[in-house]
Amino acid sequence: MPIRQLPGHLINQIAAGEVVERPSSVVKELVENSLDAGARAISVDILAGGQKLIRVRDDGAGIPKDEIPLALSRHATSKISSLADLEAVVSLGFRGEALPSIASVARLLLTSNQGDSAWQIEADNGQLSDLSPAAHPIGTTVEVHDLFYNTPARRKFLRTERTEFGHIERWLRRLALARPDVAFSVTHNRRSVLNLKAATDADGRLQRVSAICGETFSSHAISVQRESDTMALTGYIALPTFNRSQADMQYWFVNGRSISDKTLSHAIRHAYRDVLFHGRFPAYVLYLSIDPALVDANAHPAKLEVRFRDGRSVHGFVSQAIEHLLKDTRPGGHDVVPVPATVVSSRIYQQSAMSLPTGGGSVAEALTGYRALTSVPMTETALPDSTSAPPLGFAMAQLCGIYILAENDDGLVVVDMHAAHERIVYEKLKRSFDDKAVVRQPLLVPEGIAVSEAEATLAEEHAATFGRLGLVVERSGPGSLAIREVPALLRQGDAESLVRDVLADLGESGTSNRIEDTCHDILATMACHHSVRANRQMTVPEMNAVLREMEATDKADQCNHGRPTWTTISLADLDKLFLRGQ
Repeated sequence: MPIRQLPGHLINQIAAGEVVERPSSVVKELVENSLDAGARAISVDILAGGQKLIRVRDDGAGIPKDEIPLALSRHATSKISSLADLEAVVSLGFRGEALPSIASVARLLLTSNQGDSAWQIEADNGQLSDLSPAAHPIGTTVEVHDLFYNTPARRKFLRTERTEFGHIERWLRRLALARPDVAFSVTHNRRSVLNLKAATDADGRLQRVSAICGETFSSHAISVQRESDTMALTGYIALPTFNRSQADMQYWFVNGRSISDKTLSHAIRHAYRDVLFHGRFPAYVLYLSIDPALVDANAHPAKLEVRFRDGRSVHGFVSQAIEHLLKDTRPGGHDVVPVPATVVSSRIYQQSAMSLPTGGGSVAEALTGYRALTSVPMTETALPDSTSAPPLGFAMAQLCGIYILAENDDGLVVVDMHAAHERIVYEKLKRSFDDKAVVRQPLLVPEGIAVSEAEATLAEEHAATFGRLGLVVERSGPGSLAIREVPALLRQGDAESLVRDVLADLGESGTSNRIEDTCHDILATMACHHSVRANRQMTVPEMNAVLREMEATDKADQCNHGRPTWTTISLADLDKLFLRGQ
């Protein structure tokens, strides 16, 4: 077959294959255009899951009369004019492909008013009509009828009406989260589905999140605000006790664009690594603002992904910001009520609060001070004539050798003593391990492994990174590496698998926490084995010592396996149980 120039209409339909995958793709592109136009209110009307009708109306700036036909031409846009603009683009749409691509696979009607008069144009099978006057307020309306009517092969791949609208609704919820300052109304088959007012303050933004993610999420949400010289992170993360069986409540917005990114997802997983059950997922709504020159928004045909110029610094910034917040998931958080020293006085409390050895002793030896918690008796002094109790109150009794029962200002506190003490021991082991840095163990015989040339080059380029992780890895050939030293804590482990895992992390995100995570897994096991066990009878002073330690320990709301360590039952809830006051 000879080489020939494709007709323009076929070019548009091919482009539509990338831009218009299904009705939700159309909705996304049209709503993003409305947001770029400065809309303050957007209404979306859907019929038959978007197959019969998609109508998007906004009150944005509108399109000038003479530019309306141009808006339906390929690669025509008002958002960039040079490569420099593309490299620092901040608008959601910029390629100029959406409208002509949609018009090539549907019947489209565009009506717009920039302020003086309204005009409309029709497109059918890619053919444009003449402009005609219309009645329309300032803003733009785009109606898309009979999607894929002229491409039956594409239409047959559409799912049921319910499924297609489900995709539309999910995208609209993302866009509504991206721009809480814009009002959204959505109908499907003339039934109202969403009606969101514009948010003007922090309370309004939280209400928008609550409307999209549910009240349970917002009631467990921690506000995020962190800045650096080049980045700012805002939004909400859920407490570890609110987690999901799948990653269905994870929203990332980079410079206002809803995206999916491996670097950002990995940074969150790392921050939550020891506060969740394995197989559970955190929930969050996060907004990253970054210099547009440091992020490539043109990395995906549908602009669903971005590429960071320095993924490692982004990963570190996000991970540290979230981990810093999660450290205060403890009773009282930042607002821990200081407890007078006369409340509890005992050898064991002093031992459990002391710093771990930082000299040449092993981590196992550092546990000696904690083993005493199960054997050293305590003495108790009189409690003060205090006006308020600490967050976990004061111990009253032990239940079934498992739970500590305490009373605070709100009511009854129930503490899982093993889970609580496990977190206390684990955090102190981590601090000891981190303070001494990673101790390396030389191998008597270097271990050689075969890798690809690309992996060998990666290892060579990141030799310093491997060193910080406690690994000394040298290139011994075009496609081979020699492992000469490993972290002492992992000397009995599989060094080859460890190096390969680190290489995989470096290739994906430019950084790796593999060694730290593996070492912390070992410390977690040690903490579990050396924490108080069920049926260990504790005195009241011992129980109070555990409560005070919990209030001073990072992440004490959950053990390192992700289980909650304590709960409270308010006096009002107890009254309801016994029908008091009714």
